[in-house]
Amino acid sequence: EIARLFFKETAEYVGWDYGDPLPVIPEGAELYMIDISVDGNVPPEKIRRVLRFQEGDIYRKEDSELSIQELEKWGKFSDIKWEESRGPEGIVLSFKFVEGPVVGSIHISGNYPYLSRRLRRRITIFPGDLFDLEKARSQTARLVDFYEREGYFGTEASLSLEAEPALNVVDLHYRIRRGRRYRIGEIAVTGHPLFPRGYFISKINPLRLYQPSRLRRVLEEIEEDYRKKGYLKVKARLSEIHPDHVTGKVRIGLEIQERDRFTSAS
Repeated sequence: EIARLFFKETAEYVGWDYGDPLPVIPEGAELYMIDISVDGNVPPEKIRRVLRFQEGDIYRKEDSELSIQELEKWGKFSDIKWEESRGPEGIVLSFKFVEGPVVGSIHISGNYPYLSRRLRRRITIFPGDLFDLEKARSQTARLVDFYEREGYFGTEASLSLEAEPALNVVDLHYRIRRGRRYRIGEIAVTGHPLFPRGYFISKINPLRLYQPSRLRRVLEEIEEDYRKKGYLKVKARLSEIHPDHVTGKVRIGLEIQERDRFTSAS
């Protein structure tokens, strides 16, 4: 019984044989008191139900560590501290939890011509998450990156916060100032192209606005056309992207690496 109480279901207990000497129980190892302090709205009783022990158990430090790990997964506490002390009656465990604010609503403005829900799929913070200022700020870079991929040069994004202390939530408001869209200017094709220059010009289509996401699809289409001709290892890439902020046009360099051509055996 002593071995079961002290070792529980650990490998030490499973491997312990009744013929072996009884394990040495440290003096005062019985858990006498659990003191839980919460700076927030989470009831201490709710936390107590997660703990892997209660008063009267034989105390094991690893049980406290595992309990803390489980409580951290809740995503409700910005700080958790705990300490143990020994008294004449046994061990006293003291826990102090600080409930952090959570993300409330997330607003995005200035998002035209894209729907806000499309932009929200680009960010990695959600209502109900534990509020983290650095993480909230880092989402502006993700929003700017989205617009740059769509061809908006010089896009800026900012974040403003609105705290609601009574509810312990923080609302986030992202504001986007779209940059300028450029047109495609000169197109230079290098390598050993199988197709004539006009093929590449028509694929890129300089009449359309510069849009990196569209050009990535164009490169895939070019590679697919090459594969149909037997160039299975072809690589098409943009070797140059040079925006001219005066003319509002982007010079594009297209490089084709055909590599070996595969032919069917006769």
